[in-house]
Amino acid sequence: MKNFLLLSLIALLSSNAFAIEPYNPKPLKDDVIVSMPCGFKMALRKVYTSFSDDKTKDASFIAGAFESRSPMAQNQNQQYVQGGFYDKNGFYYLISKYELLDFQYQALKNPDKCPTISKKNSLPAVNISWFDVVNACRNYSLYLQNAKDAPNFAKEKAFARLPSDEEWEFAARGGFNVSSSEFNANLPPLGEGGIASYAWFQGPNSANGHLQLPGLKEPNALGIFDMLGNAQEMILEPFKAVRTNRYLGQNGALCVRGGSFKSPKDSLVNSSRSERPLYLKGKENRSVDMGARLVLALSVASDSKTAGELNQKIDALGTSSNNDLDKDAKEKAKTLAMIDDLKKQIKKADEEALKNEKVLKLNQIFKEQLYSLRSQIATVNAKADEERALSATSNLRLGGFLCRSIAVQSIDIEVRKTLLDISKSKCQKDQNTCKNVKRNEEALNTEFEVLTGLLTYYGDTMDEASKLYSPLFLNKLLNSAKKSQGDSQALDAFIDIYYDALVTYPKLNKDSKALHKLWADKCYSQVKEK
Repeated sequence: MKNFLLLSLIALLSSNAFAIEPYNPKPLKDDVIVSMPCGFKMALRKVYTSFSDDKTKDASFIAGAFESRSPMAQNQNQQYVQGGFYDKNGFYYLISKYELLDFQYQALKNPDKCPTISKKNSLPAVNISWFDVVNACRNYSLYLQNAKDAPNFAKEKAFARLPSDEEWEFAARGGFNVSSSEFNANLPPLGEGGIASYAWFQGPNSANGHLQLPGLKEPNALGIFDMLGNAQEMILEPFKAVRTNRYLGQNGALCVRGGSFKSPKDSLVNSSRSERPLYLKGKENRSVDMGARLVLALSVASDSKTAGELNQKIDALGTSSNNDLDKDAKEKAKTLAMIDDLKKQIKKADEEALKNEKVLKLNQIFKEQLYSLRSQIATVNAKADEERALSATSNLRLGGFLCRSIAVQSIDIEVRKTLLDISKSKCQKDQNTCKNVKRNEEALNTEFEVLTGLLTYYGDTMDEASKLYSPLFLNKLLNSAKKSQGDSQALDAFIDIYYDALVTYPKLNKDSKALHKLWADKCYSQVKEK
């Protein structure tokens, strides 16, 4: 096995692809390539965090794992992530496709002394401290300010930094390029080779105690390599322990993610996260298996106009503008309006009581209490709106899945009908085969029972959605429902069929038999036409 790996490595190192593109040994058509000092380049990947043009609609996800060896490092906790770049698909951030390579680090460390690219310095950069990487990011950021190909948005050029904790985990899990169940799994979607085809870990059948070149394993769903194993990756912010669904208040030392070639195979999971000292034996901590991955980022608001627009959007959170607000939401909005009215009365009282110091002090206390109350209510409302949208999106996906299942079941029934006709024909010629007729009739009845069950569930799902959400609200979430299933478009048409049925459902006569036939025909037509 070792000889095979060695021969494979030698073949790769001697290939033309390696010689031409050592910074990107496995190019993809949608890679983002950005120049570096010394004429080098860096390959990056877009990680979308929102399909909306509203910056406040960030991606919400559960980080960590339900069960882990280190609860204080990997307990489940709520996280949010949003990119600074924007294109026609939505907001995204840029993360390097591979771990920072040694020749790239050397060029950033000292741009005036360019290294010659070799096999050795094409490995990930290790034996570097957090401070080393921060300084390299500083130099790269200064370079990007004058680079013609530097990514930019709203007239601001990108700067380089380490990824935040939530940026790293969101990318490691596959972002929106995987389904929700795949995202929440301990490991990314793996092929037949399992984790061994995806990551380098401890053992003679994998890394065998050595750091490996980039691109030798499979990428994750976002096209990013070696997020698990090879070199453990440093994070921008200090380590924080996780308590019940949130971080403990203390900021600690160095946070590293993903494990390394020294890690046991079963420790490599998406939630892999641990603390390392910033200083060791009186010096900055450097390790043979500790490296980094860079992110290109932007300011949250680069100018006063952008800041003002974002302030307005944030101030409006929790006061939903949807036309289909339910009674609870209307009551919440009414409460906020009452508080705003009280604020106006307080202002008027302030003006009338300028000479009364005691009244002013009481009014100030009252204002602070009201502000706190309004903030709490707005937070609860915003969370409710977010959960409502998530629930509605899941309903659309479920409806699409059921519609596809109905179509597949309808095909099975057609096949079974054909088999029944064939058995009847044979029975007329040969009485010994007549037992197959009964067998096929029973099987056909079973197929119809399964179809009826699916159609009933389909109707229940539709009925629930029609009571909770308006067509306008669901229409705004159609794109998210399709995108959230990843690159696959297998459900897109069925989600549209479900949505169309949902829109007309309240106006239809609730004749189950007629509705079942209508829905079955609509779903089946999608595959029948093909």
